[in-house]
Amino acid sequence: MAQLVGIVWTLLVALSLVASQPSANKTPVVSYSTFSLVSDGAANDQPRVRALSSLPPRPAGAAGIHRIIVKLKHPHTEGLARAETISRALQASLSAETTVHTAETTVHHLNSLSMDVVDLPLGVDAAATCEAALLVSDEIDICEPDAVVATASGRRLRARAAQEPNRFVPDDPIFKEQWGMASIDMPEAWAFLSEQQQETASGADSVGKGTVVGVIDTGDYTHPDLKDAMWVNQGEIAGNGIDDDGNGFVDDIHGWAWCDGSENPHIGDGDPMDEGGHGTHCAGTIAATANNQEGIAGVAFGRTKIMALKFLCGPLGNGYTADSIHAINYAVAMGATLTSNSWGYLGFTAYRALEEAIRKAEEANMLFIAAAGNEYNDNDGPRKGYPASSELDSIISVGAATKEGEKAWFSNYGLESVDVFAPGTRIASTVPNGKYEKMQGTSMATPFVAGLAALLWSMDPAQSYRDIKHRILSTSEKMDSLEGLCVTGGQVNALKAVTCADCKWTPTELPMEEFAWHQWALLGGGAAVLFVGVLVTCYCLFSRKTI
Repeated sequence: MAQLVGIVWTLLVALSLVASQPSANKTPVVSYSTFSLVSDGAANDQPRVRALSSLPPRPAGAAGIHRIIVKLKHPHTEGLARAETISRALQASLSAETTVHTAETTVHHLNSLSMDVVDLPLGVDAAATCEAALLVSDEIDICEPDAVVATASGRRLRARAAQEPNRFVPDDPIFKEQWGMASIDMPEAWAFLSEQQQETASGADSVGKGTVVGVIDTGDYTHPDLKDAMWVNQGEIAGNGIDDDGNGFVDDIHGWAWCDGSENPHIGDGDPMDEGGHGTHCAGTIAATANNQEGIAGVAFGRTKIMALKFLCGPLGNGYTADSIHAINYAVAMGATLTSNSWGYLGFTAYRALEEAIRKAEEANMLFIAAAGNEYNDNDGPRKGYPASSELDSIISVGAATKEGEKAWFSNYGLESVDVFAPGTRIASTVPNGKYEKMQGTSMATPFVAGLAALLWSMDPAQSYRDIKHRILSTSEKMDSLEGLCVTGGQVNALKAVTCADCKWTPTELPMEEFAWHQWALLGGGAAVLFVGVLVTCYCLFSRKTI
């Protein structure tokens, strides 16, 4: 009997040990390896690649280390195999250099994207390395230097917003200053949903249910108006220092941080706490707990959770393209419904690696809500606001409107590249340490659309990202002040969006009577030139003169 008890006890212990380990069949979202970029210059030198269990600590002075983003034309599914191929290509690209770099190079393997982010040793130029690698290697499809991106917010404003009439008024004390909610008929939309579903509109009872919005920025998960609306990774045990769910991230309870302060921007951990307030402000507009007698109300009114994905750090809120790709990749792997992206850059070309990550998210049925930018720029021109202007179907590009329904002076615009406008000036929302402030920018407009998308998805989780996008664009409120400045010619309208029975978005074609006057002028001018040419030719023929 004693032997039987011992056997049973041994089996139980063994089973508990197995259960505590990450699943061997689950591929981590991110893994790491390392190799020496140039070892000793010997002929036929084989790359010495080894796997790492976690991201190694950064050496002193490595805060400004260069990184490149690499994707192979025929990527291996296994990270080490990709690292070997990348190592050969990079060694060949640097073979003409006299300097031998002996520092090990860390590779971040974005497994679900079959893409890799390579930390180059100090002194190695990222742009030159990519240019040479693409020339000497026929195995590399994408090689781009990591780029700095910034938040799409403007300066903060503290003046009170005018009160607006409401149909349903939550008991949150600062709600009366949220003019943007009335501007898009948000209270009417909440009342409609409450009547339709025959339930009490109590944010305190329903907060955190339904959809998940990946805020690729961050958020103060301890804020009284946000703490109950934060996404929680159910597969992870907080604070035990173990990657319980085997996704490659340790203690990622509310999300992940790919930076930790301005002095060491590439150090990541499971604490996506906000530093500057930008991300917390965006998160509050989306999902602040409504009707709880605390602060403000979020658009989604308790029907969504916030996944905090921090890659913007420091007082200016700067980050790197590679880390934005990490964040998108994480959101896909961990089941976010959509992402809110109040960041970007102004440039002449889009980063292909970033577009690849967004396309991967699109394949997973995710919307990518993006700020159009604050440079007073025509995004239809040669310089565009990316990633908002990327030509991917899953992107909704958002401009900022004023209380009067006009384009905010700073907002980017574009008849073809900006989809719709949303309130973006004097927006009251949450900031760290339990406080509230007003800010402005297309950063502030984007969460209105992200929150509305989450609310619409909560009505029917079976909808596709196209269904949600079509519903938002087709029900926008057209305004003379916004005509010609965006695809829809208007601002989002929550009431129309939630009540629309069959919403399909198709760009309106101008009828013949509205054919642009300058196009008629061109046609008329061309006809006149042709007519005069015929007359001159006939005259010359009959008068036997030459011209």
